[in-house]
Formats: sequence, structure tokens, C-alpha cells
Amino acid sequence: MKLTLFVTCSAILGAGLIVGAQEATDADLQSKPNSKAVETPAAPPDIPELSQLDEMFKQTSMGKEADEQRLRVEWRLLKNQVMNDPDLVAAKHAAEKTRTDLQKRELLRSYFKLYFAKIRLLTMSPEMKQRIDGMEAGQLNSTAQSRVRPSPSPSASVTPVKTN
Repeated sequence: MKLTLFVTCSAILGAGLIVGAQEATDADLQSKPNSKAVETPAAPPDIPELSQLDEMFKQTSMGKEADEQRLRVEWRLLKNQVMNDPDLVAAKHAAEKTRTDLQKRELLRSYFKLYFAKIRLLTMSPEMKQRIDGMEAGQLNSTAQSRVRPSPSPSASVTPVKTN
């Protein structure tokens, strides 16, 4: 919608400039030999530069689905850039080789922290950084042991209750 409005306004503005340019013909210029320099109308102050237009179109939302698609594409590109990082490969390999569940959870947490830290370094957009934070929180929460009853601490002594 905004793009068609912009194109339509640009076409009207361009047509107006062409019509104004056609008014000054060679006959008009020759009939006024004493006229001083021909003044060209200044561009209206409200027309933004091309670089400003590019930035405006980058920032405007094109709809929820389009924004989600853009974030998915950006995520995939970032993921592909860090996928073969030697530190990440070693951390993931170590987590897969461990024998106990507790060690695996700890190594996976350190892997996820390293993974998302490397991706965060490559990210520019604030929307993507927010999405990465959410993804990291989800991955770290998946390593939590929520269904296991915590063991009593060694400092807590259990004293039996005497009943008469």
C-alpha cells in the first residue's frame, strides 16, 4: 500500500517537473536576450534523499507473516555462519560423549550459552536479538531437571519426631 502510494506520488511529481521544463522553450529564451540567469526551482524540502527512503522501507513492517519470514531467513543465515565453528563443534561433541545425565545437562548449558553468544555477535537488528534471547531461554530451560525431587542438603539434619 505504501509502496504504491510512493510510486504514484513520484510519478505525479516527475510529470510536474517535465511539464515545467517544457514551458521554457528556445523561442522564449531568444525573445528575452537581456534576461539574467534562468532560475531553476528548488526541490521541495520535504522530499527525502534516496538513502533515507531506503532506510524508511527497511524499517517499515510489511505484515506479521512477512516479518516472521524475514526473521526466519536471518536466523537461518546466522545459524549457517556459526554451525562449523570449532569451539561449538567441540562443545557439542563433548556433551554427546558424556555418560551421566547431570554432566550432559551442564555441558549442554555451556554449549547453548556459547552458541547463542556467537550468534548474538553477528546480529544487527534489535528484533533478531530479542528473538535470540527467547530462543536461548527456551534451550536453557530444556536442560532443567524440573521433575526430580531435590536431595536434602548435607547441612540439614533430619530429626525424627517423637510421638507419645
